[in-house]
Amino acid sequence: MRTRDLLLAGLYSLRRQKLRNVLTTLGVTIGIATLVASVAVGVGVRQIVEDGFKKQRRLREITVFPGYDRDSEEYAGIPPDVLRVEGEMNDARRERIRRQLAREWRRQHTQPAPKPLTPARIQEFAAWDHVVAVEPELMEGVRVKFRGQVLGGDCAGFIGDPSRLPSVIEFGRPPAAGTSEAIVHEFLLYGWGARSDDEIRACLGQSVRIEFAGTNTHRPEALLALFDADATMLSVNELQAMAKARDLLPKAVEGMELSAEEKSALLRALTRKRKKDPSEKVYAPVAADFRIVGVFREADRKRDKDLLDLFDDGLYGDVVIPRDRAEEFFSRAPARSERGFNKIVLTVDADESLKEVCDRLKAEGFHFYAIGMYLQVARKNVLLIGFTMDFVALLALAVACLGIMNTMFTAVLERTKEIGVMKAVGAKDRHILAMFLFEGALIGLVGGWLGVLIAWVVSFPGDSVALRLIQEQEPNMPQPETVFRYPLWLVFGAPALAVVVTTLAGLLPARRAARVEPVVALRAE
Repeated sequence: MRTRDLLLAGLYSLRRQKLRNVLTTLGVTIGIATLVASVAVGVGVRQIVEDGFKKQRRLREITVFPGYDRDSEEYAGIPPDVLRVEGEMNDARRERIRRQLAREWRRQHTQPAPKPLTPARIQEFAAWDHVVAVEPELMEGVRVKFRGQVLGGDCAGFIGDPSRLPSVIEFGRPPAAGTSEAIVHEFLLYGWGARSDDEIRACLGQSVRIEFAGTNTHRPEALLALFDADATMLSVNELQAMAKARDLLPKAVEGMELSAEEKSALLRALTRKRKKDPSEKVYAPVAADFRIVGVFREADRKRDKDLLDLFDDGLYGDVVIPRDRAEEFFSRAPARSERGFNKIVLTVDADESLKEVCDRLKAEGFHFYAIGMYLQVARKNVLLIGFTMDFVALLALAVACLGIMNTMFTAVLERTKEIGVMKAVGAKDRHILAMFLFEGALIGLVGGWLGVLIAWVVSFPGDSVALRLIQEQEPNMPQPETVFRYPLWLVFGAPALAVVVTTLAGLLPARRAARVEPVVALRAE
């Protein structure tokens, strides 16, 4: 038989049982539509997750913190006399009191980390495989002196692109690299009394003194807490007077209107020194002068969404200075060479290297945070959810295949005599097999493309609902264009899968039809 005759015979058979074949094709359509829609949602969600992470610009960065491994030794570094428990008690209670003494001592003493992030350690990290950059945190709590007044604040080194700073600079210009220039926050000038535009412009070009890394417990402004006084803005003269008052306080007790017993109690309290950690040191402050060349504002989270990454680049202090100047300035402090930086950022050469470097950091006892690792976890979770949805869709497709097999078996029984006639006039087994396989493939082809069409149509109301839910849950999050994504491999692969599956489903009935004996078939009623 000619191929054309086989195709026409298959089409005639499908037209003869219209309702049955339409229902069978509908089953394939529903299965493919479910599969395509679930895969499209999975692809879309994965893209949304990855786009959200990529906007962070930190996928290959690892934030490293000092290694605190005190859990391995509960009382490590604590003086023995601090842990001495006095009195008679049982061992369980003695141990509880001992732990509480250790907890109280740690609360009052800041010990250096067993694995500090010192400049020497930073150089070691820079020599690791796959590490292409190591950046220490360029931000310090400082005291800012300007026009005889002192304010507490933060000083940061800007590590981003200086050409983007004019978008948030209200007066002046960005600081030039390698200079002792600085830009200050407009609120800092407000604290100094600069209110009008002319008063702010008058601050440009003037010098501001930055002081940091002194020992906080020795600062004279701590005296103000006794009187519930405002310590946010002080003059240099006020600080000097408070320092002198602090030193003279024990001597002034004798002249106070107190009883002898009260004077004795006060002197005991003032002269009783706290127990110090042997590693505790007093650090002299480090200071430097900078020239104000600009005044910046805080980027609005709704209006300036494209500028929010400037905060990650260091635009979050009260005083911002160039990166190279900040590295040199902060590294001068003795505390940094001994206690190290609060955190550093490692950048690896590729996403695939992230896990290897993180494993090495973990093995060496450092704490770290890598947003890229969360992306891998998110990918895995989305993949598992997508697999569950795809599995349900495949079950629907499998049910449709059972319907195809049932249709084919019924067709073989109904067309037994027709098959006998065809064989009697010269049709071979392979012709009969090809005819029935063609019918199954045609059902799959039509059902597959209809399924893709239905899945595409369903995506419009589905997108509307999904995007509305995202907007309600995350109103500040940039909205994705769509949750449904249809790559070409999905559009053309789904109908191809339907053809393969329906052809295989019709294989067993087709083989049974091909084995029908002509004599037996012609006798069938």
